[in-house]
Amino acid sequence: MRDQTERGRDSPQITPRMREHTCVLLVDDDQGLLRTLQILLEDEGSYRVFTAGSGEQALEILSREDRIEIVLTDISMPGISGPELCCEMEARHPRIVKVLMTAHRWTLSDRELRETGAKSCLAKPIDPTQLLELLETLCAQAR
Repeated sequence: MRDQTERGRDSPQITPRMREHTCVLLVDDDQGLLRTLQILLEDEGSYRVFTAGSGEQALEILSREDRIEIVLTDISMPGISGPELCCEMEARHPRIVKVLMTAHRWTLSDRELRETGAKSCLAKPIDPTQLLELLETLCAQAR
């Protein structure tokens, strides 16, 4: 029989990759971008990622998935736009942190951003470092 010290050496060490994951929902009608961002976040190791190709699909996922903490959504999509999705989430899921993404040169004003309930607006193409830093900041604020 092994003593406590030997058993302790065989115990797995808790690493950042093993901590509880933050659940993120990515919403964009660009499937390539969704897949790229999903791989980036999952490879980082701190995120469980859900994806939706439309605002309508995002609302469907949010209605059944209560673990989602952060939603990143494109501004311009067919059907429900990103700002409309954020406003709908603000009414139905106010605890979820919302971030908008846009490939357009314009961004929302601070007032427009506040009206949607979004915390930030990222410009596309998405800079991986900027995205990871933003998510880390948002997760730290939520704690």
